[in-house]
Amino acid sequence: MHKTFLSVILIIDRYDTRAEIELLIKNIAEYLENNFTHYEIIIAENGVSFDWSGFDLKMEQRQNCFILSFASEIGFDLAVLASFERANGDYAAIFNKTLGNNLDLLSTMFETAQTGFDVVALRDRKRARRLSLSSLAFFWFMRQAGGINIDSRLRKEAMVSRRALNWMSRYRSRNLYIGGILASPEYQTAFIDVDIGQHGRPRGAAESRRLAWTMLSRITQVPVQIASIGISFLTIALLGLIANAFTVRLFGYDLLLRPAVVVPGWTSLIITMSVGLLLTNITLYAMLRVLLVISEDVRSEPLYIVRAYRRI
Repeated sequence: MHKTFLSVILIIDRYDTRAEIELLIKNIAEYLENNFTHYEIIIAENGVSFDWSGFDLKMEQRQNCFILSFASEIGFDLAVLASFERANGDYAAIFNKTLGNNLDLLSTMFETAQTGFDVVALRDRKRARRLSLSSLAFFWFMRQAGGINIDSRLRKEAMVSRRALNWMSRYRSRNLYIGGILASPEYQTAFIDVDIGQHGRPRGAAESRRLAWTMLSRITQVPVQIASIGISFLTIALLGLIANAFTVRLFGYDLLLRPAVVVPGWTSLIITMSVGLLLTNITLYAMLRVLLVISEDVRSEPLYIVRAYRRI
């Protein structure tokens, strides 16, 4: 018997059936009763709603099961973050029906955490599929610019200590991707390799792009840096073009000291176009700075809206 308070988090969506979830909750509750002194199960309804009153659970189990409902469907990662913020345990474990026949992993993860780790994450022993070029680029930018080394074999299931949970709540606007949460350098992470199939549908292309750009913007600011570098190079090029027009007009040589023929009207045309583009560049840079300020304000806005949080 482990003398600790464990919060188990289940994220359910429209791909889960009532019978599967009822059996899974019952099995988890019975396992926790026999192996942990205190526990709670937080079931996050992400785009699905069941009639929980008809679930076949003992009264003691119902007292320890909580339903978290959202005003609208949100991503898996935000559902995990919302559940983390409501977890009261010394540790919180992300679980799903794929691990229903491997409940001993809860004890294994807890025992591993006791050896000095704040996060114990599961990862596939072998990568299920080859990574796309965009995925490789995302992992590279997160590692080089954000200092977060995300393992491509990382799964969604993990156990997180109270210390790590407090850090995540404090910097919640940074933790919008479960891979980034589990691989953060702010705490010690251990990995357990498993040979278990993945649960649920994979992320769609649109959701993957949104998550990638959100993480890159919030953690590394790579998009902003790329835009700033592009504007800087274009500004330097325009200033060089203006300087070249003047040297040709005044001395008959370009900036590379090559002889140039002066064509009437050419100098004024080049200068006029360059100045116009330069002013456009300055405007774009000002807009970029304004967008940065707006993005900082947006981070303080609610990431999700909770409709209800109640016992079964």
